[in-house]
Amino acid sequence: EEEEEEEDLKLGDLVLNTPSLDWVVVPEESDRVICSKGSPPRLTFRERGAILRACSVDLSSHEENSVLSTSPQHFTASSDGVKSQEGSQEFKGNKDIFSFHSSFNSALLEGKKAGKARLEARREIHGKLERAILEAENLKQMAFQESVNRWKAEEDAMDAKSKAEAEESKYHKEMKRRKEIEEEVEKQSLEYERFKVEHEDYRRELLMVQDQCSALKHQMRESELNVKEFEEKIISAAQLLISFKEKRDQLRIERDKAIQELEILRRMKQQRTAMLSAPQFSTFSLTEIDEATRSFDPSQRIGDGKYGSVYKGILRHMEVAIRMLPNDGSQGQWRFEREVETLSRVRHPNILMLIGICPEARSVVYEYLENESLEDHLVSKGRYPPLKWQTRVRIAAELCSALIFLHTNNPPIFHGNLKPTKILLDANLISKIGDLGIFRLIPQNQIPPISRTVYTDPEFLETGVLTADSDVYSFGVILLLLLTGRPPSGLVKDVRSALRKDKLGMVLDSSGGDWPIYHAKTLAWLALRCCDRKQSNRPDLASEVWSVLEPLRKSCDAGASCLEKQEKRQPPSHFICPIYKEVMQDPYTAADGYTYERDAISGWLDSGHKTSPMTNLELSSCDLIPNHALQYAIQEWLQTA
Repeated sequence: EEEEEEEDLKLGDLVLNTPSLDWVVVPEESDRVICSKGSPPRLTFRERGAILRACSVDLSSHEENSVLSTSPQHFTASSDGVKSQEGSQEFKGNKDIFSFHSSFNSALLEGKKAGKARLEARREIHGKLERAILEAENLKQMAFQESVNRWKAEEDAMDAKSKAEAEESKYHKEMKRRKEIEEEVEKQSLEYERFKVEHEDYRRELLMVQDQCSALKHQMRESELNVKEFEEKIISAAQLLISFKEKRDQLRIERDKAIQELEILRRMKQQRTAMLSAPQFSTFSLTEIDEATRSFDPSQRIGDGKYGSVYKGILRHMEVAIRMLPNDGSQGQWRFEREVETLSRVRHPNILMLIGICPEARSVVYEYLENESLEDHLVSKGRYPPLKWQTRVRIAAELCSALIFLHTNNPPIFHGNLKPTKILLDANLISKIGDLGIFRLIPQNQIPPISRTVYTDPEFLETGVLTADSDVYSFGVILLLLLTGRPPSGLVKDVRSALRKDKLGMVLDSSGGDWPIYHAKTLAWLALRCCDRKQSNRPDLASEVWSVLEPLRKSCDAGASCLEKQEKRQPPSHFICPIYKEVMQDPYTAADGYTYERDAISGWLDSGHKTSPMTNLELSSCDLIPNHALQYAIQEWLQTA
């Protein structure tokens, strides 16, 4: 009995120790019971008690059937029925539990009497009871999960229904909007048709207006021009009105300035007129000529010819060449001075400058060139370094330029006696033609007969008429001399033969360097054309000869081998101002005979000096005389520098 009582107490504790949970009943679903903590529901106390009572009826055989009928498997089926019938059997289970409780009490009393034989049965029932409770727990969890799933499905269905209703509302709104748009489109279509009709009307009216547009445009252009003209006149008048007020004061100031400037211009014009009317050469006294030539000392004589002797000397501190001409008495004096004045106005960088004359000695003073003549460099070899071929090409171009200048002068000037001895070279090997127009300074009765030389034009020898082609013939022979460096006799024939045999290099002057054979042939053929015996076959200097020589000269000047151009040219000493030590721009001669820059000597005299800056002797006067001849010489030198 003690063991049975102990077993009963365990069963009671098992029922009493089942935790009592707080249940929350969902109002809309009466069969759904969930835990407030969110976990699946467990068996209620009553359900557990019903299972214990049903299991305790296993005391007798007829009660075993009752117990089996209320076993966990049967209860599981009952639970499934309860769920399938949506809670309709809950009340019926409670009734059975009460009836089963009374049966359980009676069976308990009878069991105590049965003793130890039933103890094992109770233990087995206890095990079954635990299993039944576990199965009931599982079944109830499954029922809860199904309820949750159904609840979620219903919520999803409600959401879907709400979305469907929202979409349906949108659809109705869209249909309404579409209907409005269609109505608006129809309205716009009607409006378009109306505009189309109006546009057609306007187009017809435009065509009618365009018919009148031409006349209106013409009138409008005329009106615009008139308006523009009037506006410009108004603006101009306004500007003039404003400017007149401003200029009124300016003109008063400018009037005084103009008066002053006019006075200055008048003085300048008078000075310029005096300079233009003044002779372009200086006049020297017989005493100066005698001192310059040391009384015509033979050691000072540098040349003799049919036109007189040439002396070297120093006049007014300038190194000069003095040619003594035959005397014609007093009757030819006026003609002599007139011809000298004409020749002195001929200024060219490659023509020897005429500085002045001495009427008493009937002499002409030229600038002196220290490198003597071209013949001295080509024929008299050994005295001077040989001329490079580039220098020879440049000399030919300079001669051509000077002859073109003379032939195009008004009236034309012909040299008539051009040959290497008449071509002088300065310190920088710049060529200058000398003895220009010398035959015009000699009395007609003293002019020597025409000499027959290789440089003289054959037709001139026959006719005695001097033309530009006569100088062209002489230039051709000089060009051949520059190419070959040979004596002029038979030179034309030799060069023509060498060209025909294609052996021009055999006759070229090798001392001039390596001649470019193509340029040399070009110059040789050009020279032979100039030396043609018929004047009509000779080329024109300006249009034919110059077009060949000028490009060759430029190529020589640009070449690195053109040493003459690379060296800095030194000005002649008489071009240098004794005070400033620079090339003079406006040379003036003082009473001491020296030539100075005008500003330099004027400043010297204005500072109170009465003596010469060079000799320190007292000046006889403070008068200054412009040295036009030296000024032109300096300008020519600067042009070729």
